[in-house]
Amino acid sequence: MNAFRKQVEDYLNQWPTNKAVVSFDFSKDQINYGQRRDNRSISKLPGDEEYVRAYIVTKLVNELGYDMADIAFENEYSIGRPTKKKARIDIIVYKPHSNDIFMFIELKAPDKYKEEQNKAIEHQLYALAAQEINKESNKIEYLVYCSLNDLDCSEMVTLIDYNKYDTFAKWKDTPDYHPNLLASYSSAPSSTAKRSFGVNDVDARIEGIISSLNQHIKYTEVKDSLLFVNTCILALFNDEFRNNVINGIYDSDSIVSIIDEMQTNIVKSGGEIDKYSFTDTSNKTSITSLIKSTCTSMKSKKELDGAIYSLLDFLKDIAKKIFPIIQYGTNEDKLLISETIYKYIYIHKNGKNSIISTPANITNFMVKLLDLQEEDFFVEFCSGFGNFTLSYLLYIINNYGDVNGNKVSGIENEDYIYLFYITTLRIIGLNLIQALNGDMLRLNNINDLIPSYNSNYKVGACMNPPFGGKDNAVAAKLVLKGCEILPKGSLFAVILPYAFAIGSSKSNGFDAEQFHKDLLKNNTLLASFSLADGTFGVAASTVVTTFIIKTGVPHFKKINDTEYELDGEGRKIPNEKTYLMYCKDDGYKILKNTRVEKKKGLGKEKINSWLSDYQTKTTDPLKSVYIDIHEDDEWLIEAYMKTDYSTLSESDFEETIRNYYSYLIKSRRV
Repeated sequence: MNAFRKQVEDYLNQWPTNKAVVSFDFSKDQINYGQRRDNRSISKLPGDEEYVRAYIVTKLVNELGYDMADIAFENEYSIGRPTKKKARIDIIVYKPHSNDIFMFIELKAPDKYKEEQNKAIEHQLYALAAQEINKESNKIEYLVYCSLNDLDCSEMVTLIDYNKYDTFAKWKDTPDYHPNLLASYSSAPSSTAKRSFGVNDVDARIEGIISSLNQHIKYTEVKDSLLFVNTCILALFNDEFRNNVINGIYDSDSIVSIIDEMQTNIVKSGGEIDKYSFTDTSNKTSITSLIKSTCTSMKSKKELDGAIYSLLDFLKDIAKKIFPIIQYGTNEDKLLISETIYKYIYIHKNGKNSIISTPANITNFMVKLLDLQEEDFFVEFCSGFGNFTLSYLLYIINNYGDVNGNKVSGIENEDYIYLFYITTLRIIGLNLIQALNGDMLRLNNINDLIPSYNSNYKVGACMNPPFGGKDNAVAAKLVLKGCEILPKGSLFAVILPYAFAIGSSKSNGFDAEQFHKDLLKNNTLLASFSLADGTFGVAASTVVTTFIIKTGVPHFKKINDTEYELDGEGRKIPNEKTYLMYCKDDGYKILKNTRVEKKKGLGKEKINSWLSDYQTKTTDPLKSVYIDIHEDDEWLIEAYMKTDYSTLSESDFEETIRNYYSYLIKSRRV
């Protein structure tokens, strides 16, 4: 049984009494559905589509409140086909005691959902719906194209209001749909209503757009793709320009004139750049120059005037598919946009689903470790496109309802990533840009990042610096600089490779022992959390830990400026103990090179458990200790935890040996 079918089985097993699926034996591909409106006999599970049906009909009955007696399977229609092979619709949900149909549902196996979407909606749903109405003289409320995500079994839904769009031609260019099945005959929200789009829908929208970009416009570098995408998004924030794009006003215009219009709308006085409030005006100047140079290079790119897919097609896709999320989506939906855009651009370029940005479950965890209140300040060093900032914003919004832009800042060295960062803030609704485009090693103090800094409130900071190989030496400098910039007593959460925690590591100009000494001289190591292997994707080999550092407070007790208090063994006495924790099981697993939750909500459960254990300093010999730490110690729980031999198997031993030999080979020791 494959992983997808096992997840369906686990879902069905939640219901000891199930009127939708009376019994099943997936090992034999057998199923027995409950009594329905139709009498068709279905007892076999010939493929994944039938497993989708088992899941969806169970959800309809057990979670969404429909009666199995109002549900029918496999209604047949002619549609010009030979009599022996009639077209069928997979599930029909009738209104109670009526021939009128509430949902007309076409199912697909997970691997077919995206590639067959338009074909199935046009030639199955719309074609069969028309025949159903002609034959029965009844009504249909909604057409539904549906499957499951084979990674986590979440629903993938395209629900279309048939009263509003009674032909495919009317619907195809909107695209106006709802991404969820409806509960017990409720109405779908209006296309202009605030609503949740959900992870699957946001992902599907953006994947399709970036796929078209990669296939037809063919930027070869991640940098160029990001500059192009963000320039388009910024231009479309102009309401008049966006509406003109949607309504076809520019359909006969030249690509050059459209690019000129984009540039004007972004950089003119009162344009989109002017809607930002930059605390450092030099950043505004540099971003304006970057937009102009990007527009100039766009004019010479012939693919933007392609017959199959052009700049105008891309702008229409962004306007119709992403801007509804920006305008009407939840904060969680909006926070997914930048990360998903970056993911699909990066995957296309690098050929592997390797993640070089910090996963959201880890950024959420690290932000929560800072324990910030509404009036406190937050800084993201090495900002990238703002993963930690997004987690901070979500944390503040969820806890306090609103966020103050004066409280948020950061710094990013790469100008094209900085543009992505400020576009992300615009998507969220923040126009005040305190974050800087520049080299953090040149900063003097916290006021460079937060002009309104008030020492009455705390500062918390997060960082995922560039690391690995020669970058480790740079990362060490950046961490120490962050500690220097932050006010005394600030909490600083940093994600770093194990090499930083093992005092004997020394290569490519990086010396872990010296880093330990430099860090603990003026700062306190409060905690180290050993994170999951594969945190950054299956293609990334680096294993990482998260340090929590209290800045400006020496780790060891001092007698005077040069002398330390010593214990009976002649070792320095720490001001505080350090908490070390084993966080390898974060609730995720790797499927198809992608990190997915083992079950819905498990990742959040794990984070809450870690936070609780850290706050109470709970110790467990198998996963956590609270001990005195020194410069020459290993700052990882693995050096102190006990092994639970009862859980080990022969395969664990074999895997350990293989990993050890792999390490020896990679380090050229054999």
